[in-house]
Amino acid sequence: MKNFLIFLLVIALLVGGYLLFFDQAEEIPEEEVTADRYFVLVEDGQEMTVASSARVELVNGVEESVLISLLEGPTAEEEEEGFTTSIPVGTELISLEIDEGTAIADFTAELDPGGGSAWIMSITEQITETLMQFDTVEEVVILVEGEEDALQP
Repeated sequence: MKNFLIFLLVIALLVGGYLLFFDQAEEIPEEEVTADRYFVLVEDGQEMTVASSARVELVNGVEESVLISLLEGPTAEEEEEGFTTSIPVGTELISLEIDEGTAIADFTAELDPGGGSAWIMSITEQITETLMQFDTVEEVVILVEGEEDALQP
């Protein structure tokens, strides 16, 4: 009987240690942040740039990670809610520099769709609003392959 009680005690300690280990492993915070990404939403025939809050994995800085998430487009859930994006598929961020409140975001050539002014304005609003939510950003400059005036209607 004494051996049986010792056996149960050992099993209880092992199970308790196992559960404690995995409980602690689950408590390790992931490198994520909740932030807004601005997408296009059409309501009553009006196209608007609207914030959609989401958990974003931190890749580099917060601003860069959220901007990259914007380029990935709305999630399936956001699409079901009616969110779309004007940013062309395949657009990538080359660099993002923030200096004295000015965010300079440089994108690949895919960002310039060669479309009309409404489309260009929508792209600009999505990027600008996404970056302006941060206290570190007061102004946004958008470059395409290093060219400041490339994103024009």
